[in-house]
Amino acid sequence: MAILPAAPDCENARFDIHRSMSIRKALTGASGLLLALAAPLLLLGCGMQPSSHQTSTAKTPHATSETRTITDMAGRTVTIPRDIESFGYPYPANTLDFLALGVGHKIVLASESLREDTSLRSLLVQWGYPDAAKATGAFLGDTVHSESVLKAKPQVVFLSSHNKKGIRQVTELGIPVIGVEFPGSGGGLAECVDYMTWLGNVFGGVAIHQAAIYKSFVDNTLKTLHSGTGDIPSNMRPTALFMDYWAGNFLGLSNRLYTDAAAAAGGKNVMGGERSGLINKEQMFVWDPDVIMLQTESGHDFDGFKYDAALRHLKAVKNGKVYPFRMGRINTILLAVYMATLFHPDRFSKTYLTDEIVSFHKTMYGVTLSHEAVNSYFTGY
Repeated sequence: MAILPAAPDCENARFDIHRSMSIRKALTGASGLLLALAAPLLLLGCGMQPSSHQTSTAKTPHATSETRTITDMAGRTVTIPRDIESFGYPYPANTLDFLALGVGHKIVLASESLREDTSLRSLLVQWGYPDAAKATGAFLGDTVHSESVLKAKPQVVFLSSHNKKGIRQVTELGIPVIGVEFPGSGGGLAECVDYMTWLGNVFGGVAIHQAAIYKSFVDNTLKTLHSGTGDIPSNMRPTALFMDYWAGNFLGLSNRLYTDAAAAAGGKNVMGGERSGLINKEQMFVWDPDVIMLQTESGHDFDGFKYDAALRHLKAVKNGKVYPFRMGRINTILLAVYMATLFHPDRFSKTYLTDEIVSFHKTMYGVTLSHEAVNSYFTGY
């Protein structure tokens, strides 16, 4: 198979760039900014099984009446405050996870790119988190700036469980570090629910309640989708290729979130369990998908792809079934609904999609999206 995976370091660098780009498209009316649906290339993984590998040799103090002990996703025993009042995290796109759990007002430390992202900071202010918009910048990807961490004095810091250096660095400052696997290629929709449930339990209180609401939303939506597609035989389900196109390059996008979204919508991901990577036109014709889901972000050439003469004989191109999309993490369930309206418009209406988008944001964030934001939610147009 002609799939050429990118080097891991390049993949991570590219994804970090897209994380900040996607949040920039966060929301609102006149400017047409939407809730961020981040680029999906090799997210940091949503698998909930903690590793037995210890990422830090620092001793963990015993829990007291004001503290509690948890096991993080790196398998480390961490003593944290019983009630977390302030925290830091490294990746802008995960801002929405914390807002959904109702703990956005506790953000005091974030990525340096947040300080430069006027759209995201504006969103935080609009959604009622002005202090988070002024959070100290201490992270750039997996790089940690110790001076900034000490200045902000967060009670805990969330870092990727793979960032051993960062975990060690912050731990040596005397601040508890919680290793976490952020949603993505390591898991699908079920693992995203597990992730939110776990994160809710770490914070406790209202976060537990919000995580339960998120699980209920996902479960109910999946039931609705299954009831509308469960009778469709496997060989009759439309196939979809998720991809990106920029500067004449074709990138096949695949992880369990894509596969789960396509399956929930009554279709199939042609890349299946393949990892994301560069693909050539010949492979695209081998797959010849019924539908092509084309990533839309700044610098990505949607129209250039549709009018590429070499692709005009692809089934999806011939039938006008090339659709723009933006990928999320905890809102991947909405991507499934979107795809259901594309795969089976006779079974799922656009009104249903609109209702789900509005309901999700009202339920999880307490905000009402503008008509414009809802209409351009997955397209960016």
